[in-house]
Amino acid sequence: MTSEYIPRQLILLVHPPANECCEFCRLPQDSQAAAFHIDHVWPKSRGGACDADNLALLCIACSLRKAAKT
Repeated sequence: MTSEYIPRQLILLVHPPANECCEFCRLPQDSQAAAFHIDHVWPKSRGGACDADNLALLCIACSLRKAAKT
């Protein structure tokens, strides 16, 4: 998965620590057809940085529930 907002090198840093599971609910990526999202833990709209410490791998449901919240 690539994103116009998150450089590919940062995306590659997020996947290994997450063990390909949603970092909120721990759902494994391989049990889902849709690709997980790389989400800003502290939203960019609230001043969050686009760095590896502020990114998390989230399943679609958790990503949609979180939206621009912290």
